[in-house]
Amino acid sequence: MNAIIYTRFSPRPKEAADKCESIEDQVAACQAFAAEQGWPVKSIHADREISGSVLDRPGIRDALADLGRGDVLLVFKLDRLSRSSWVGALLDREIQAKGAVLRSTHGEGTEGNAPTDEFVTGITRLVDELQRKTGAERTRVAMLRRQADGQCMSKILPYGWRPNGVPGRMEHDPEEQEIIRRIVAMRKENEKISLRGIGTKLTEEGVLCRGGAWRHQTVKAILQRQQEQR
Repeated sequence: MNAIIYTRFSPRPKEAADKCESIEDQVAACQAFAAEQGWPVKSIHADREISGSVLDRPGIRDALADLGRGDVLLVFKLDRLSRSSWVGALLDREIQAKGAVLRSTHGEGTEGNAPTDEFVTGITRLVDELQRKTGAERTRVAMLRRQADGQCMSKILPYGWRPNGVPGRMEHDPEEQEIIRRIVAMRKENEKISLRGIGTKLTEEGVLCRGGAWRHQTVKAILQRQQEQR
């Protein structure tokens, strides 16, 4: 049984980066585990700064291509392979189709193929997916809070804001804020009007979106932001 080692380092905020196991630490732990099991390491693969919810990753694709019958795909922890239940299930099928097995240095239900092992693996993946989604929601809420306080979160400022001359800061654009109030009022007065309908009406009246026609995605983003900032 040969070991194909797969590692992944997630994109994380700077303040949490020191809590993540580096690629090098994962490789060292996997190599030590493989040596304990008597598995020769056939190859090592890595994905850097790629979310575990993404299926198409060059590192995991190369690792799967290297798998042969009787081999083991070895990961540091199960969440390094995936942080999505459906992505994990698809990868499991590919591993099984190769006649190989998945193992984690932490176990997490990968010690064997018994029903109890599959149950633990499934629960672990659901917990990982919940943690990922919860973290993403916290990040999104924090960004909205910072935007409301006038902090720039990207090079493209949200509609209703303009630069205020201070690097990294922005302020309300009176003209765009008035249009935002108009959009909110249109939606409130007629809940059946579509997002596309609001954009079309504004465009036809000559009220453009930063010089161009309104898109329903922009109208949706404005209404959603107003709702979330209440």
